[in-house]
Amino acid sequence: MKTKFIVEQPHPKWFSMSDCSKSLANEFLTFIIDYCIKQDIPFKTRVIDEIQNDYRLVHECLLHRICVVCGKPHADIHHIDTVGRGFNRNKINHVGKRVLPLCRNCHQQFHSMGAITFFQQNKIIPIKLTEDDVISLNLESKKQVEYYQENKNGNYKS
Repeated sequence: MKTKFIVEQPHPKWFSMSDCSKSLANEFLTFIIDYCIKQDIPFKTRVIDEIQNDYRLVHECLLHRICVVCGKPHADIHHIDTVGRGFNRNKINHVGKRVLPLCRNCHQQFHSMGAITFFQQNKIIPIKLTEDDVISLNLESKKQVEYYQENKNGNYKS
């Protein structure tokens, strides 16, 4: 892993974790965590303990549907910006909505403890969905995204 990390650096140079800078150590650890997320390698600790306040790693969890709190696979996409209650979630524009990947248990915890307590306890930064995210997560089709681009405020008409 270390060699792979070094080779991908702009100026490859061997280093030791015992005497490297804190920023290099953080970059290397982030690289390892990112690799584990992408390769679906389970964590022995809570995922959130490793990635708190790291938007990019939370985003990777989202794209791979890994619970950002406990690391379980097949996480639900929890909408911070509510989309239920009177809206058909299959016909709304998800672009720009804030979400988190949460397993059923953590999703339940979110609702039982409330958003403020959940965010204070876990120190997670929700992901703001881009058009690419929405398509890759199968929340909307490319056709729907294009429709929303043309009709900024309307719901999708199939």
